[in-house]
Amino acid sequence: MRVFLKILAICLLAVTVFAAGTVLYALETRIPGIEIVQSQAVPAADIRDQFETLQGQLASGTCTGHVFMEEATPELDESTFLTVTLRLRNRCFFPMEWIEAAVIPEEGDILEERDERPRVLAAGSEGDLSVRILNGNGKKDSRSIRINYYLLGKLFETEIHIIFDKKAEDQQV
Repeated sequence: MRVFLKILAICLLAVTVFAAGTVLYALETRIPGIEIVQSQAVPAADIRDQFETLQGQLASGTCTGHVFMEEATPELDESTFLTVTLRLRNRCFFPMEWIEAAVIPEEGDILEERDERPRVLAAGSEGDLSVRILNGNGKKDSRSIRINYYLLGKLFETEIHIIFDKKAEDQQV
């Protein structure tokens, strides 16, 4: 009987150590790996047709993006499109659900366009998120992007600071 209890105690200790290691690993990997795939600032004059389409949508109130300044009337020469693509890596055992990336607006930001579909990253997988910002005062140096996601039904949030390059031609994708 003593031998049985010793073996049982050793097995329970091994299971406890394994469970504790699993929990610690899950806690450590709950924050996704984030890589900036692309960040560029493009003057609105370079993509005039897209700017005019957005300007018309803003004037008519039919814009599908998140509008920060309702009464804004952006000028072509002063406006800039800031585009960022982020690659997220789920390092956790559990899937990340309802992932979204949203810009923290700064002065002059008029609207943000992003994919509104719910995103899910399976355990160990990766995926891309894109955000485009229309800025009306030419400020194009940097922005903070907030990434929200759920793990096991609990909301998590992380932020990344993006510095936009001066020239779109210098970007490597």
